[in-house]
Amino acid sequence: MRRICPARVAGRGQHARRCDLLVLALIVLTLALVATAPLSRALAGPVRAGGAAPADSMAAASSASTISAPPSTSDGHARGHSRLLPPRLMFGRFVFLPTVHYASETKLGMGAQLVRPFRGPGALASTHDSDVWLKGLITLNGQMRAEFVNDVYFGDGTYSVRAKVSYTDLARRFWGVGPDSPSNAEEIYRPRDLLAYLELHRRILAQLGVGVRFEGESFSYLEREAGQQLESAGLPGTQGKGVVGTGLLLEWDTRNRRYSPTRGSYHQAFAMVFDDALGSAYDFNNYNLDLRKYLPLGGEHVLATQFFVYSSRGSPPIWRFAELGGRAHSRGYRLGRYVDRVLMAFQGEYRADLWWRLGMTAFAGLGDVAPTLRRLQLEHMRPTVGGGLRARVAGRDDLRARLDAAVGQGSVRFYLTLDEAF
Repeated sequence: MRRICPARVAGRGQHARRCDLLVLALIVLTLALVATAPLSRALAGPVRAGGAAPADSMAAASSASTISAPPSTSDGHARGHSRLLPPRLMFGRFVFLPTVHYASETKLGMGAQLVRPFRGPGALASTHDSDVWLKGLITLNGQMRAEFVNDVYFGDGTYSVRAKVSYTDLARRFWGVGPDSPSNAEEIYRPRDLLAYLELHRRILAQLGVGVRFEGESFSYLEREAGQQLESAGLPGTQGKGVVGTGLLLEWDTRNRRYSPTRGSYHQAFAMVFDDALGSAYDFNNYNLDLRKYLPLGGEHVLATQFFVYSSRGSPPIWRFAELGGRAHSRGYRLGRYVDRVLMAFQGEYRADLWWRLGMTAFAGLGDVAPTLRRLQLEHMRPTVGGGLRARVAGRDDLRARLDAAVGQGSVRFYLTLDEAF
């Protein structure tokens, strides 16, 4: 690989500098939110029954007793069992999960995920839990990924805030654009990607909420292969720079809890506008639709379904295209295996508690990318099937660690993380 763009290279252009400043402003605003006195008091207090968080449209993590309280009924039943299997996954007041990562382009890496559920300022017993997520990974060759996510629900849940800041310079693979990109077109590149967004929500009906979202992303290429597509194919956005946008969102939430819900629905839709008037180097729109349903089957059995659509219109850079794969809506494929302007995915998952704190899942799904919604074709949909194990976190029956194995077309992927896929 050839190094073409040092992280501190000068002359990135006026748009990129404006974007960096706006991203930095979002980061400062996010950290200021976390540092407020009411939130600090909430973090110091006990965690009572509540709910949990849906996954990010990229990503994300989705769904009683107190962490410091005596064990719940299910844990009390297990007092005679070993405390080692499954592990309690507690680090002070944080739920903690160590992770191991390996890829030929990044080499061996070690990381961790931490989540701190808490009761938001003035939260009622019926209000969803607030939480802070911290995720990090560093590899033996010095590459890293770090992520901070914060959800806060105030009072009776009428107002809530969600913020995210992430950074990565992990090497990745690119196969080209389109639903039929060949496996032999693979190339390796290393980005520098700094992302921040802030969402402000207000519930206007019992289950319906509206909100506004602000987002900024600064992207550059630290390394890429000479003469390959990212350098010579004329793709939009191969010079990096940054984007800044704002938009509106709608949410419909009837889940009984945020972590591992067993009944109800969660639907979210948002539309984003990225424009040079806001400081963006590229003009385009993003649309996102995420529909989830949780059906109780009796006892400790649940059927969860998700329908997901992501679309870009206008002139988005290649690094804002939809990506098939990853640990959320298209397990079984490496993230970014298929890339285009539009992604559609559907999956269903059967979940069951087996014994003590252990459970299992079986899932199947279809997904594909295309240049437009009209050009999505059922016969080109990429299938995925798989299953996994679940371990309920001690003291929190709703929060679970998961280990999934998923099979796609010509690939097998494994995922170890906290919270359900959706």
